[in-house]
Amino acid sequence: MKAYICLVVLVCLGSVFAAETNKADEVAVKQYPGSPCDPLSPSPYQCIEGTFCLEVSPKVGICVVTRKRMANVEASPVTLVDFANPQTEQSSTLTFNGVDYVSGNAVDGNFNSDLINGETCAHTETEGHPWWRLNLLESRCIAQVGIVNRRDGSYVRLAGAEVLVGGIHRHERCGSPVSAESANIPGGMNLVICDPPIRGDEIVIHIPKDEATLQICEVLLWEVSTCG
Repeated sequence: MKAYICLVVLVCLGSVFAAETNKADEVAVKQYPGSPCDPLSPSPYQCIEGTFCLEVSPKVGICVVTRKRMANVEASPVTLVDFANPQTEQSSTLTFNGVDYVSGNAVDGNFNSDLINGETCAHTETEGHPWWRLNLLESRCIAQVGIVNRRDGSYVRLAGAEVLVGGIHRHERCGSPVSAESANIPGGMNLVICDPPIRGDEIVIHIPKDEATLQICEVLLWEVSTCG
């Protein structure tokens, strides 16, 4: 699935609504990046200024940042990476009530972020420096990584998570760690922007703490054609 820059919007899967509305309408809905939104709604003010409602599955949207947050990505097309036979692993796997929360759950295309009832999230044990890894099988220029958090409790565990892009013996950190404020949105997509984009064939999400738990319900990647 491809997404292209439309004016200043980072991701544009449909038309950007340009109709003017009054200031009261803009203030009435304040959805922050990572919050759910309705991609079929005609209102351009579902998400706060500087964000856009991205459809990630039928009738399900997430507020994402706009292109102006990525100053080093000029007018390059931005593409949502379509995983083919993704290869994943994680530092450990939680088994709860007979269910194994394996690493592949984070790239299965299922956005159900109810960890217990949905049974479609990846989850490590509580341990030192937990990590999750995705092998892209080929080098890509990664511009943005979206991490969907769980929504049925303990979602603040994701605070401090970092995204690394690279390959064997070399990784660069993409953007900033997930903030406590961002992690505190139940089921929210935490967006990590690589500015500038980073080339690599491997994505690692980890929490650099002596005792932590990594739980990821879905991962999305956006790429551009060239880095630098």
